[in-house]
Amino acid sequence: MTGEDEGIRRTAELAGAWLASMSKHSSEPLCHVRSNGLISYSTKKVQEIFGRTDLHGSHFLDLVDDADREDAAHLLSLVQGSQREGQLEFRGAHPAHGRLHLKAGVVPAGPEGGVLLRIEDVTQQHRDVDKLKGMVRWFRALTRNSGDVIVVVGEDLGHRFVSGGCEDILGYAPDELTRQVFRDAIHPADRMRVLLEFEAARQDVGATCEVIYRFKHKSGSWLHVETHVVNRTNDPDVNGLIFYTRDVTDRTIRDPTTGLPNRTLLLDRLQQVLVAEDSGQFGVIVLQVDRYSFVRGTLGGDAADLLMKAFAKRLLGVAAASWTVARTGDNEFTVLAMGLPDAGAIRPVAEGIGKLATKRFKVGTDQVVSTVTMGIALSARNYPGAVEMLRDAQTALVKAQEKGSSSRQVASSEVISRHADKVRVETELHRAIANEELRLAFQPIVSLSEARIEGFEALIRWKHPTAGMLAPGAFLPVAEESGLISAIGDWVLARSCARLARWRDTIPQAKDLTISVNLSVKQLTEQDFAGRVLRTMEQNKLPLSSIKLELTETALLERPEAAAAVLEELQSAGMTIVLDDFGTGYCSLAYLTRFPIDVLKIDRQFVSGSDAVLTSPRGKPLVRAILDLATSLGLTVVAEGIETQEQADVMRSMGCQQGQGWLFGRPVGPRVARDLIIAR
Repeated sequence: MTGEDEGIRRTAELAGAWLASMSKHSSEPLCHVRSNGLISYSTKKVQEIFGRTDLHGSHFLDLVDDADREDAAHLLSLVQGSQREGQLEFRGAHPAHGRLHLKAGVVPAGPEGGVLLRIEDVTQQHRDVDKLKGMVRWFRALTRNSGDVIVVVGEDLGHRFVSGGCEDILGYAPDELTRQVFRDAIHPADRMRVLLEFEAARQDVGATCEVIYRFKHKSGSWLHVETHVVNRTNDPDVNGLIFYTRDVTDRTIRDPTTGLPNRTLLLDRLQQVLVAEDSGQFGVIVLQVDRYSFVRGTLGGDAADLLMKAFAKRLLGVAAASWTVARTGDNEFTVLAMGLPDAGAIRPVAEGIGKLATKRFKVGTDQVVSTVTMGIALSARNYPGAVEMLRDAQTALVKAQEKGSSSRQVASSEVISRHADKVRVETELHRAIANEELRLAFQPIVSLSEARIEGFEALIRWKHPTAGMLAPGAFLPVAEESGLISAIGDWVLARSCARLARWRDTIPQAKDLTISVNLSVKQLTEQDFAGRVLRTMEQNKLPLSSIKLELTETALLERPEAAAAVLEELQSAGMTIVLDDFGTGYCSLAYLTRFPIDVLKIDRQFVSGSDAVLTSPRGKPLVRAILDLATSLGLTVVAEGIETQEQADVMRSMGCQQGQGWLFGRPVGPRVARDLIIAR
């Protein structure tokens, strides 16, 4: 049977069903119209629609509004001639209710001749639409002078409403700002991040989120905008998401703490200098205040801000009128020094800046001195753009940092080449995430008293297509610098939870098993990080105690306030917090009471190797003191780096509960880990 034959068959079946329903008491709104246009039969429902007691013998087109009559006649003729069903929309009238909006399904009546119509009154829907359009016009007028663009998006992701100020702020008339237009106007570098934030808010009823990104004005210029998203899909009066977007361009070109230009404004000014023909010799100096992290970790964030304000004031005091002084990072300033007589003149400028920090800064009740580390790029290298020149100066700063505090480094071909290797790794790491080249290995953590596996530490590996399996040290530092560490950290947590959930569901011996996952300090400072962790646990139906979160002393010292708040939230929810590599950093014992720590991992340098602390004359008392302190604080202790049975016995005899190291097993893949679980 051809498609055309099948269509005719379906139409005939529908006509038969309608004919069977056409009785005086039928609730269906059906009527039969003969070939001459006269109505031979209509149900009571149709008569009620038109406000008539009897339609027999009436001409159907007399019921149709003059403006729609020609289209209606054409459709009835077409249905009869082609023996196919059709759809008719037309206007009519009711003697008491007035104008009607009607829809009708039309099928050929077969042997009866003429057509059958099933008529539906959609007047109220049209009135609702007109009312909504009127409300939209009213609300747009009301919000025309608002500083926000307000967009209401339904669950179908279609725009239901766009406020009146849209054109003034974004350049688009409300009717022009479709979903696709809005998406395409987001800067390509920001688009994925922004859309993921929006999608996360859409998935979480009642959620809110804020995101700042670049948006292309209809005129072609770039704005910095902030969008606040509120999920109100559970509110019957809204049943959608509300997006409040405002232009924050002015706010995003200056550092709020010092009032100096930020990186965006600096790059704009540097680009203008590079394209100008009479700029002469100039240089870019990127400098780091070396004691910033120490001040922030010991005296707090407010003290660190005071240090930055004071140093910014000193920089402005020595800068020439034509220079630009900007704050381009937490502890990073950039100076665009103009009007240099030659390239060598940058040296006394750098020396003068270096002396600024050696004079004492008053930070609250304390006084601080510091050194300054600098990276320099000179215009003599003929840079094609501002980004390239600033990048080379920052690369030189990294090289200077490797030399130590108060060092200076001018960008050179050798320095840039080394930095290019890092860029290559970063580029390939982006690809690795997209191509699922990352892997997890699991190293056993055992009970020293029972020699029984109690859990695993999840360790990331990179299966590089040409270099083979890479250890974390080959790529995680680059991930930290580039900002990829957050995406990688989320991936590790999600995969670890999924793997543990699978083991718990399929292996009876895995019911009390735990997995430890490492955190980065950058993750701790992200908005709603704790919420994401808890949602991941909930999605995998895991008890909160089954995943342990590990972080190092360095992470605690770098952002102590943020770390303490997030860890407290996670611990209060029921998660276990582990302090890793204890004894390798500058973490004082007091930090064990300041932070919500449950488990202490003694670094391997205390336990294994020819120069291990444990083997020195004073080593055992030191390790014992750490264990006694941990016991008094109610902390579980894990000894890392155990390689021999003797080391395991010594640590166990001193009260250490758990161990990790090659004696108990190297990191293994999921299949081998599964076998170890079954054998426990």
